[in-house]
Parts: sequence; C-alpha cells; structure tokens
Amino acid sequence: SRSYIDKLLTSLNIEPKYSSLRANHFSDDKYDNEIDLNLQKEYSKKIGILGWLSRTQPQVCFMFSFLSCYTHKPTYHFLKVLNTCLYTCFNNMSILVYVPVKDLNRICLELWTDAAYNRKKHTTRVGYIVKCINHVCSGVRSSYINVLDWRSKLIKMKVASTTAAELIALKFGIKYMYVYIHFLQ
Repeated sequence: SRSYIDKLLTSLNIEPKYSSLRANHFSDDKYDNEIDLNLQKEYSKKIGILGWLSRTQPQVCFMFSFLSCYTHKPTYHFLKVLNTCLYTCFNNMSILVYVPVKDLNRICLELWTDAAYNRKKHTTRVGYIVKCINHVCSGVRSSYINVLDWRSKLIKMKVASTTAAELIALKFGIKYMYVYIHFLQ
C-alpha cells in the first residue's frame, strides 16, 4: 500500500539533492571503480527496498535489475544513483489501477517491451509490461491501468546492435505473454 511505501522511503532520509536521474548515471564507463565494502550494509538495505518497489511499481523494474548487480561490490557512485532512484520513486509513485473490461469478446493483451544496450560489453537488459485492455483502448498508452505482469532481465549473450537488443526484448516479452494468452482462452 502507499502508506507502507511512504514509511519505507521516509525512514531512509534521502536528501533532495538526488532528485535528478540522468542517463549517464547508468553507463559503466563513467563510474568510480573503488569498491567500498563498508557501503554494503546500507546498499543492501536500500536495494531490498527498491526490489520490493519493483514488484509494485513497473517503472522501477529496470533500475532494480541494473543496480542489484552491484550489491556485493558497492561503490559510492552507485549508492548515489540508488538514492536518486529511491527519491524519484518517493516523488513519482503511481498506483496500479484495475478497471473491469466489460465486453469479454473484445479483450486485448497489450505488450510493451524495451531494451537497454551496453555498447562496451555488447550485452542487453530487456524488460516488458503486459496489460489487459479493452479493444477500444488499444494503442493508447495509459499509465498503469490493468497491468498484469512486468519483468526485467539481463540477457547473458553477446548482442551486436541496439536493433538486435530490441528484437530480443520483443521475443522475451512474447514468451512470457503466452501464459496470459492461454489464460484468456
């Protein structure tokens, strides 16, 4: 619930200076390589909260998937990025809304996929969101109405381009969408 999340985030005392999240925070070639194991306890606590948020907030899924890789080797830079993510979640949290679909013959499943491609390592992180909508609403990007499932995952294979990464993301999303297709049939 919203009040539980508010209590979790308020207990962290995250300062507003971390309020902007820029894309260069996530690039591997621009971070401080000095691993500080003294940060591990604080980082683990905060990544646990972000992990819980990723199960209730689809927009957090990519951030959690990326930042959880640094739990055992935290750096000060990634702790700042994690604080920024938590602060952003605190201020931009959305509520999942479920609206009944009245005409059962016109139910549509909507799949949104995305990929983050790392040019340096030739790897990709993919994610998807599956929504159940009425046929009339198809193609209109509503926030988080009737979201059934979402997931993000690092693909452990070499990828040659961003186009290949996007195609892998689409394959990943369709694979998990079959569960809902069979359920609706």
